[in-house]
Amino acid sequence: ILSTVDMALSDDRATALLPLKRNIALYVGGMGSKEENFHKRMVERSGYGEAAQQIQDLWLAGRQGEAVQAVPDELAESISLVGSPAQVRARLAAWQASPVTTLMISRSATFAETVRNMEFLAAAVPAADPATPASAVDAIRRANNRNGNTGPPDGEKRKNSAWLAEPPKEVYG
Repeated sequence: ILSTVDMALSDDRATALLPLKRNIALYVGGMGSKEENFHKRMVERSGYGEAAQQIQDLWLAGRQGEAVQAVPDELAESISLVGSPAQVRARLAAWQASPVTTLMISRSATFAETVRNMEFLAAAVPAADPATPASAVDAIRRANNRNGNTGPPDGEKRKNSAWLAEPPKEVYG
């Protein structure tokens, strides 16, 4: 299970959250139509129904700055790695305890910041045990094996194999 998250190392929480809140406001308020917005529905299902409606109403009224401010800090924090190094380590522990098997960290505003985040993560996350695959593809393979779908016979090319793209049944039903 792969999840993309934004990351910002900073002791100034409000400043670090601002770009994330801008993206959330854009997607909740401005993507899709007023009646059909996947991102707004996701935020509603995450327990932020009133905030999602307010964000969309403000955005569609042309009040984008207010829509950004209406994004709850807790929402932005719950889907990101933001804060001081100690706070980010704590958030990493929460992600590691979740069903997510792979985190894909979004690029930062600058190349230097992206490299800094990568260096921090390389030092903060222990190396994986090679006997325990952690990639999303390996998770799908393990799930398929449990479901009796072992994929193509050995020796066949696995590239573009349908079995590889099949999501685990226990995740998607």
